[in-house]
Amino acid sequence: MLELTETLNCGGTLRVDLKGWRITYFIQGPDRRYNPKFYTVEGSTMDRYISVLKKNFAEYERLKEALALANQESFSKHLDMGMSIHMMNKVPSFNGLHLGSHTQPVSTNFQLQKLIDTYVKAGERAMRMQVLLGSL
Repeated sequence: MLELTETLNCGGTLRVDLKGWRITYFIQGPDRRYNPKFYTVEGSTMDRYISVLKKNFAEYERLKEALALANQESFSKHLDMGMSIHMMNKVPSFNGLHLGSHTQPVSTNFQLQKLIDTYVKAGERAMRMQVLLGSL
């Protein structure tokens, strides 16, 4: 089946065919002990995914404040749709909402909005790409 692909600013790849679209991420892992894997967000679930992304980020913000008050060294929590929260005092760049394991975390409202904007634009682009595929 013919498929069009496009690299997105978020590090994922938009994949479009006549049946649908998806955004895939290739996750290398922090080092060679971890097997690489793909993380996929289906276009058909994108609205729900964005809603869960916002909810999970709000949970990250709430926990970040609570853990700072508790003076806890590290914390991890698995959430809906394959997302997780990781916080480590010794590795602050790892802190945030992770879309898949060991991905670049979302840790600010600006990053969250940028990611959501990318997903919305990818959906619009996917519809145009499907029209193009249908005309071939």
